[in-house]
Amino acid sequence: MNRKAMRIVLCIAVAFSLLAASIEVASAYFSDYRTGYGEVGVALSCETEISEEIEGTDKIVSVVNTGSSNAVVRVSFLGAEDGDMPVIDVTAGESDWEKHGEYYYYKKILAPEESTSDIRAELAIDEETAGDSFDIIVVYDSAVAAYDTHNKVLKPENWDYIPDIRAR
Repeated sequence: MNRKAMRIVLCIAVAFSLLAASIEVASAYFSDYRTGYGEVGVALSCETEISEEIEGTDKIVSVVNTGSSNAVVRVSFLGAEDGDMPVIDVTAGESDWEKHGEYYYYKKILAPEESTSDIRAELAIDEETAGDSFDIIVVYDSAVAAYDTHNKVLKPENWDYIPDIRAR
């Protein structure tokens, strides 16, 4: 082998050595990873307040979400009296309420600081019960709105029904 061929072989060997050294650095760049640690606090609260107004023998009710999460709400009316039970006639405002069993379910998600539309309970008093003392007792429940993968609201635990509500 002559001198010129020896130089070519030596140059090729040096080039492969440099190439091999740079491949290791590039390989480390593409295969490096880091594991991150930490925690994020999530507060889901369902705090609601009820507003009750009395107009004659009627009781007008609305519910306000004072919590930090979206909520679902339901309301029921009971009559307490001294004599026979009068009939309670319920008028739901603007069709935002749906009756199912003993409860009226609000058909919208109640966002924080939002209020339901009014729902009115009217006592149907006849001449026989006109002098008696009556009261309309309001029972209401609220729960944090939980969603499925299609943004449909899931039925809260202990509730037997929920209207078809979807996230906004």
